[in-house]
Amino acid sequence: MLALLQAAAQYLPPIHVTVDQLPIQPGMSEWEKTLISAGVGALLGILSSIAMEYVRPSISRHLMKKNILKHMEEEFRLNYRTLLEAVQIVKEAEGGTPEVKEDARMALNSIRSTILKDRFDYFKTNEKALFYEADEGFRIAKFYVLFEGAVEAYPHQTYLLQVAEEIGKEYIREKGLREVKPLTRYPRTLKELDQATGNTGAAERSVTPKPSTED
Repeated sequence: MLALLQAAAQYLPPIHVTVDQLPIQPGMSEWEKTLISAGVGALLGILSSIAMEYVRPSISRHLMKKNILKHMEEEFRLNYRTLLEAVQIVKEAEGGTPEVKEDARMALNSIRSTILKDRFDYFKTNEKALFYEADEGFRIAKFYVLFEGAVEAYPHQTYLLQVAEEIGKEYIREKGLREVKPLTRYPRTLKELDQATGNTGAAERSVTPKPSTED
């Protein structure tokens, strides 16, 4: 109840209530004064309850939209990290042999299976109106369309990954979300695949060596 009242204060204009001093006859008893005060308090309580009935739907809608956005942004951050890994793979495979690009394609197919949109799809289906209000400018939706399209079309239209990366980066900056960094597990796997299949020379040309963080 306290949370609803606090949220309601954001939507209601300042309300000033002036209660004129009721004429009290000289010699009025204390119980009469108490009765009058209680009546005024009860009247104000009734008026407040009526006002809350009108404000409550707006408050509930605002809180629901905020909750939807929170869940979608948590899911978006995980998928943005996956996109950064995909961008690394594409960069590592640039100028490589057909074998290297095939390894990259296999890695991207693996990445595609890790793109999770359960929350996004649920809210889009079951809370459509609030979903579109929460995703202002459809930026999260555009991010997913570009990301999935780029992975599916590889090695063609790789520029779509760059566009998706810029949309994601701008969204994180504007929303003040925590910085996201790739885990780099797929580029390492790509290099290992090259070496295991005898394409060591191609791997060395196409994969930029990274300093080891292991002891």
